[in-house]
Amino acid sequence: MNGMLAKQVESFQQALAALDNEFIARKQALLAKLAELLGVPTAPMKSKPGRPSKGFGAVVYPVAGPHPGRKRQGEPTLPDQIVKVLQGAKQPMNAAEILAGLQRIGWQTSSGDPKAMVFKTLHRIAKTGVVVKAERGKFVAPK
Repeated sequence: MNGMLAKQVESFQQALAALDNEFIARKQALLAKLAELLGVPTAPMKSKPGRPSKGFGAVVYPVAGPHPGRKRQGEPTLPDQIVKVLQGAKQPMNAAEILAGLQRIGWQTSSGDPKAMVFKTLHRIAKTGVVVKAERGKFVAPK
């Protein structure tokens, strides 16, 4: 009796797999037809690593190319300007003092919290040696 049930379960699983494959093929054909009607190129959808591909078609949108980066042409970066402010200082400065110095030389940002932006940048560039931490919360330009 158990062997008969196991064979029936196996045949049902095979029938479901066949239906699943048929459904996937029909869905892929419909997606390809829709993309053709819209005039959009299609490519096979990539599955996650370690998972088998189901074969669905994915719409491919044109990509503008590599991201140009955050640096604007001809403008110094925030770390460059921070170093400039620190080089003009006579003593170690904290983030608020550096922000005031940046604003004096015309630095502007659309950030909601420019002090936090300067603070995070200071700590990031201190790790690379662009600026030196003189004491807790105070920085100087390297000599």
